[in-house]
Amino acid sequence: MSDTSPLEPEVYTIPAGEYFGHDNEAVQIAYAPLYGAYTLVDSKEARALLETSTHDADFIKALKSLPILPLLPTPPTTDDIWEVDLLLNNICNFHCSYCYSAAGRSNKRMPDAAWKKTVDFIFAQDKKDKLPVRFSFSGGGEPLISFPEIRRVVSYIEQKQQENGRPYTLGLVTNGSLLTDEIIEYIREKKIQIVVSFEVLPELQNRERGSWDKVNANLHRMHELGCPFGIRSPLTEDALPHLPAMVDRLAEQFPFIHSLVVEPVHSPEWYGSAEKLSAYFDLFFKTYTEAVEQAAKLGIALVSNAFSLLKYRRKAKCMCKAVVTAEGSISHCARVAASTEPLYDRFVYGHAGTPGTAALSFNQDMFTFINKRNIFDQPECVHCFARWNCGGDCSLFRQTYPAECYEVSCDFTKRCLVWEMLRNMRKRFEYTNPGQSFEDYVRCSI
Repeated sequence: MSDTSPLEPEVYTIPAGEYFGHDNEAVQIAYAPLYGAYTLVDSKEARALLETSTHDADFIKALKSLPILPLLPTPPTTDDIWEVDLLLNNICNFHCSYCYSAAGRSNKRMPDAAWKKTVDFIFAQDKKDKLPVRFSFSGGGEPLISFPEIRRVVSYIEQKQQENGRPYTLGLVTNGSLLTDEIIEYIREKKIQIVVSFEVLPELQNRERGSWDKVNANLHRMHELGCPFGIRSPLTEDALPHLPAMVDRLAEQFPFIHSLVVEPVHSPEWYGSAEKLSAYFDLFFKTYTEAVEQAAKLGIALVSNAFSLLKYRRKAKCMCKAVVTAEGSISHCARVAASTEPLYDRFVYGHAGTPGTAALSFNQDMFTFINKRNIFDQPECVHCFARWNCGGDCSLFRQTYPAECYEVSCDFTKRCLVWEMLRNMRKRFEYTNPGQSFEDYVRCSI
């Protein structure tokens, strides 16, 4: 998939004829990422767009009436952090086949001083006018093992917010096995946005994670108690062929669940060569794009962050959030959160549990270094049409996969973005032209 040098305003043409049974250059997408604008053009129109002296093309003139999309904020300093993950323990009652934090398993629990200092930092008076902050309880381990601590943390957040006024939201990612009526009612009362990792099918859940019966019962109980929740499923190569059955089972057995989030599994141990990663991404792309249409017919929104790229404009994939670990350190990624993990020293930029100190301590040089990893720092991003949507790929991916895999990941991202644009154009066309085929219309227009 070819890229072209950006114009001013930044406009790209992306060959897409193969999606319509034509020569790839015959149909192209004109794309202006700063405006979130895209449309189909023929080869003649595409050439005109790329002539720097021709700025009167209809597509470019139309951009003048559009606002530039807001940029997803990347904190320029530690005082501007607006995402906080609290990993209250390194303990888990599951043994997931694809677990990214298994190397960090221990009996460690976050000291109270660490989360208190973090909350104090976020709600300091000089930060009351900063962006709303999102607190998330996630792994490390299973957050609900530390449910008493969650209650204390939330109570402290409420107290500090009343003093400061800075808005906040709460999130929780759990395996769903430890939910009780007390926990469910608490989550509902506090409006905690809860996501349950769940493979839907008994045979798949029990093989990949375990405890299908228990999680299944708890999902139904959350519905009965009126507690909103979402579910997500990381899909390994072996699990991907089961996605159509997962969608069918969701419609049959969980009619109150109307969306499912699925994601590729990050595992250099399994997909650590260009050949293996390419085969895995090809399978994910084919399986997901086919299942999306199946799910839509059943009233289910099948979603993946790998494909949901147009809703963001960002200059970095990793926004240097504060991940406070069970050890009291501050990492910028929840997937690197224990001192036993090999990349720990590259991701940790501060500490929340230093004895004898009343505040968080930061390594500002490390924070600055982490924040430099963006689309302006990587040569391959300079002329890439997907750069504002991708943000230069995941920092953890770049530091765990061999260099031969970088291009594979970039190509997958670009395929996903093109598919998303074409799908949106199809939906708009078929809404205004009921009963007509978008693909047939384009084929006949060329």
